[in-house]
Amino acid sequence: MKLRYAYKFFDTEEAARDFCDRENRAHPRRKNQAHYTPWSSSDPRDTAQFVAWYYVAEGAPTMKADATRYEIRQVDAIAYDDGWSYNETWNIGTFATASADVPRAFRRALANLGVSFHRGRTVTEYDGDLYEIVDRKTREPLFVAVPQEV
Repeated sequence: MKLRYAYKFFDTEEAARDFCDRENRAHPRRKNQAHYTPWSSSDPRDTAQFVAWYYVAEGAPTMKADATRYEIRQVDAIAYDDGWSYNETWNIGTFATASADVPRAFRRALANLGVSFHRGRTVTEYDGDLYEIVDRKTREPLFVAVPQEV
């Protein structure tokens, strides 16, 4: 796979650092890691202060036109007599898939974020709108995939 150098501009150092961290987590075995540097321009219209340098695979797959994008949220739930209710949720990432097997894409996206489960410990449920990964014994929701508007 051939890689080409790419760059992206950011207004703050934190945004550039976050982008580089996400890029390096997404490609942990890549020899040349993403990094950022300060940047300035003689053009007064340019407001970016940092540039992030990273590598992109040539011919890398792009998001298909009919792909659905999902937001991954970690769930803190409270048990009630009739089931579980969300107490709080945190956005931990997104994924897109054009596949009919959304639960598999959901689990793969979590694996890419470093989240793994013991075999047989969890199950993926679909309620017509959301995909939830729940504990098999207690039915406690652990993660949820929320479809996003494009």
